[in-house]
Amino acid sequence: MNHLNRRLLILLPLAVGIGCRLLSFPPPVTHSSQPTLTVDLEAFNQAGCAPDEYGSWTCPADSPVNALQCDRLRTPDDLLGWLDPAYPLAHCQYLPIQHGQDPGADATQEYIYRDGCLMPAFNRYAIFKDGQFQLLKNLADLQATYAPIESPDEALSYALAVTGDMAIYGFEAPPGYRYLIDEIEDTHVVETPEGYQVLLYDYQLCGCGPHTTSAVWLEVSKSGEVKETERTPAFENPEEDGLCVD
Repeated sequence: MNHLNRRLLILLPLAVGIGCRLLSFPPPVTHSSQPTLTVDLEAFNQAGCAPDEYGSWTCPADSPVNALQCDRLRTPDDLLGWLDPAYPLAHCQYLPIQHGQDPGADATQEYIYRDGCLMPAFNRYAIFKDGQFQLLKNLADLQATYAPIESPDEALSYALAVTGDMAIYGFEAPPGYRYLIDEIEDTHVVETPEGYQVLLYDYQLCGCGPHTTSAVWLEVSKSGEVKETERTPAFENPEEDGLCVD
């Protein structure tokens, strides 16, 4: 057997293994039970605010909520319902471009997390505390309001609030997707001596395809610090390979 044939025999199993991993069969999925939660929004109703069918809220011109400068007020994810204290809470998005601000400037004190692409949104929270509406503008505000984090359930809600990442439950691997990991796990929390490890997922929206969904492990300390410890590309929809999002 010549040298070229020997090389082909060595490389063929590797190529087949990589091809299967990237192209074909959905990996096994480990499921976790999805909690049933709600977030209290009654204070916003009492202030005259009302949601539309898409979860965007509109408030009367004289509503005290408007003083918080929320360009968009949105219904929060029910999974934030383990935040403690359980203040009434809504998403408050501030759009810097509408206020003549440079959206690319470093403004980490102006938001808890940011999303969007060329026209980003600064994500904050509006809460009702001590008889008035208050703005949680940045991570320091969120930490001062909710730390210490004292349970795995609260750690899940807090990690979601800090990052804007997704929780996935009951995942059913769609056929035809590219799978980049050997196993997909539903969102869950692992308690550690230092705090909590939380598994969430992050979808890459901006730019051109592929638009990858990654599994993200976050470390949540009891004092309210959140640090990403691991990020692994998990799956992609090939139909989005030609999609560009600005």
